[in-house]
Amino acid sequence: GDVEGLWDGMYRHTAAFGRKGITMMAISGVDLALWDLRGKRANKPLVEVLGGTRMAVPSYRTGGRQGLEDVLAQGYQAVKFGIGAMNPHEELDAIGNLFHEVREVVGSDIRVMCDASMGWDVEGTLRAAVRLAEYNLTWLEEPLLPEDFDGYERLMRESPIPIASGEHEYTARGFEALMKRGLHAIYQPDVCWCGGLTELVKIYGLAKEYDVEVCPHRGG
Repeated sequence: GDVEGLWDGMYRHTAAFGRKGITMMAISGVDLALWDLRGKRANKPLVEVLGGTRMAVPSYRTGGRQGLEDVLAQGYQAVKFGIGAMNPHEELDAIGNLFHEVREVVGSDIRVMCDASMGWDVEGTLRAAVRLAEYNLTWLEEPLLPEDFDGYERLMRESPIPIASGEHEYTARGFEALMKRGLHAIYQPDVCWCGGLTELVKIYGLAKEYDVEVCPHRGG
């Protein structure tokens, strides 16, 4: 069926309620159900409906220092730590010590990421980024509120660690606006929030056009 056409119809009929937030999350849920039906009708998994893949898809584990050895034993090659509750203006040494210990445990080959969960400001983020640069972090995730475009522009210019964000953005048009301004190095659409798989496919197309990376959020 015309899943993309149905998406457009839903969007146009709910535009008065805004293109963000709960309305778009509801559209995402319906869209994912329609894609599921599309796969069932074709009697194929969606990865094949979308054209298939010839490579393994890497994954990472989000957690804390406790249990890290078990995560490595499970075979994960990348780990992410949420530290938004730690204030880089007051706890910079503690933040640095955490990632020093993490690197001692995981070694140099495992990818390590840091998620600040919208808890920092620009100056604090830059302080933390400079302090953590020696630990070769793959990205620093969502340190600022999503609407702080000027702040993200500065981080992209000055942070020694790549900036990842986008889980709180909606629709492919929304992501294109971010990409045009070059606000992030890695974009993180959430398929359950951004508009469903219909929009996620478009976002990947835009990422190819703008030559940026996409790493989807976990699916909220």
